[in-house]
Amino acid sequence: MKISRFFLSFLFAVAAEATLFCEEEPTVFTKLFPAQVVLQSSLGTPELLAENGVFRAYSLLPGRHRITLSAEGYVEKQIDLTVFDGMLLQEKLERKDSRLRLIGELPTGRQPKSADFSPDGQYLVIPCLDDAGIDLYGTDPLRFIKTLNPPEADADKKGFVESIFLPHRGELWVSQMSTGKIQVFDTTSWAWKAAYSTGGLWPKVLCPSPDGGICCVSNWASGTVAFLETSTGRIRALIPVGGTPRGMAFSPDGRELYVALFDTGNVAVIDCEAFRYTRTIILGPGAARHTVLHQDGKRMYVTDMYNGLVLLVDPVTGKVLQRRYVGPNPNTLRLSPDGSFIFVSLRGRNNPETYLLEGPEFGKVVMLDADTLEPEDWVWGRNQPTGLALSPRGNLVVFTDFLDDLLEIYRLDTGKDQ
Repeated sequence: MKISRFFLSFLFAVAAEATLFCEEEPTVFTKLFPAQVVLQSSLGTPELLAENGVFRAYSLLPGRHRITLSAEGYVEKQIDLTVFDGMLLQEKLERKDSRLRLIGELPTGRQPKSADFSPDGQYLVIPCLDDAGIDLYGTDPLRFIKTLNPPEADADKKGFVESIFLPHRGELWVSQMSTGKIQVFDTTSWAWKAAYSTGGLWPKVLCPSPDGGICCVSNWASGTVAFLETSTGRIRALIPVGGTPRGMAFSPDGRELYVALFDTGNVAVIDCEAFRYTRTIILGPGAARHTVLHQDGKRMYVTDMYNGLVLLVDPVTGKVLQRRYVGPNPNTLRLSPDGSFIFVSLRGRNNPETYLLEGPEFGKVVMLDADTLEPEDWVWGRNQPTGLALSPRGNLVVFTDFLDDLLEIYRLDTGKDQ
């Protein structure tokens, strides 16, 4: 658990108040959501020693406790734990009126960066930024299967970012920014198959063309987009985009590629037949991170991490049709299979020192109407919800908590047969 100076400053301030402590009673620190959570114990009423926002310090009797957490409008939660002095309890409650119901949580490798379902929905892959591979899970039942590793020389370099399935080739492609490569795995045996250079530094997002013949890769540190043949891994084109590329989306006919530029907040447009950068959709200043095109090809969704926005844009005219503030640090955006909703992972406010340390709040995953961007639902995540995926049927929502090395899976009540 990474505990920041932000939290430690509170811990030390409480510890300095020596008169508050009883030598026989451990002090337990908590970070609980929502903020109005009431904490009760089977071994007596905890004494609140101090609080600073969502951070609190309690004095509890030593021993094995059944802790009950409750808040109006939320499902009560009970936790069995053995208290020790200085322990940190981080928990969240689920909203009673949400259509999203928690199925379970599973540990992942270090810094789970993204998530993706297999086309048949039977598998889930989690590339890990600070680990040696890609975690593979089964979904029915939810379970860890194995970690997919490239050859040792590459695995040792870690840095796995994003993944895509290429069903026509029976392959899983994963970007590895520390090596400048795409690692390819067979989806029948899950064995490593090949590695392809992206021609640039720090490859991140992968985006297959509608016909599956090309996979585009955004080279973050090089400011280029690579067009790779999926049959050979050969680079067909390497196109500078005038900024820092991240998320990408093809037009339905495959003729244009839309590239979110993180350093400006704009979207670059590439002609995929001529292999050239043709125009810019001006949305900034901001930090455009992820972009998704609606199935109708007439609506493009963009997350602006800097301004906390989701934008609905006409990709042809570049006109902003809707603009919605969703919260601090929106990351990944996913469109439901029926095109009616979009889901966005919100990392929450950053730690003042660095985003690699826990911040002052948990993040969220929000569900918006795809036409109006009106909020429809939301759930708490934990420390930095980042990766996000929807199952092919649209009934399962998975996200990763980047700083907790955790995945969470929810079932969405669609009002239809599951």
